[in-house]
Amino acid sequence: EAVMKSVVSKYRNDLMHIEGECNQVLQSHDDIDSVDMNRQITLCKMRLTETINNVKSCWDAVNELLSTDEDLHGMNLSDDTSATPASSASSKQLELLLENYLWQFDEVLDRLQLLDDELSLLQKSLDFTINRQRNEIIKMNLKLSVLTCGFSCGALSAGIFGMNLLSGLESHPYAFWMTAATFTAVVPYSIYRHFKFELQTKNIHFK
Repeated sequence: EAVMKSVVSKYRNDLMHIEGECNQVLQSHDDIDSVDMNRQITLCKMRLTETINNVKSCWDAVNELLSTDEDLHGMNLSDDTSATPASSASSKQLELLLENYLWQFDEVLDRLQLLDDELSLLQKSLDFTINRQRNEIIKMNLKLSVLTCGFSCGALSAGIFGMNLLSGLESHPYAFWMTAATFTAVVPYSIYRHFKFELQTKNIHFK
């Protein structure tokens, strides 16, 4: 009984300490950067997993002891091996004692698993936020790439028309503006529409 009481007390203290850390993480998730918060959640979940495994091992040991009559009789310290009312009462008290500690292990295990579920839910929410930010960055990079490609086409046209060759457009009053508008507006827009069409064919939403 002293050993069981000591073990249960140890895990209850661990539970209180872990609960304090988890509650601090759950309450401050809006004030901390997502990456740092994810790191703290990972550390808490590692401690939770270790403690849950230890408590589960104790629970399995006590449950196995209760389900085996030979082990219960073997724990009886009386020299009298005959089935007397006194020995039966002693075995019954031992069984009730083990069931009590089994219930306490079960309570600690349930609270630990509840904390693990709450941290897992928070971690999924943070992962969703991080993925959304990553998608926004990818979308911005795609837009910049389209613009860069468009301006590159404009630079190509400027290089072609900048050659010292006669094309017949030198004396046209609006040739410069039409060419500049075409390569700086129409070409980037055409590339943008092409990328958007390709993404829509793959069922990828893009604004």
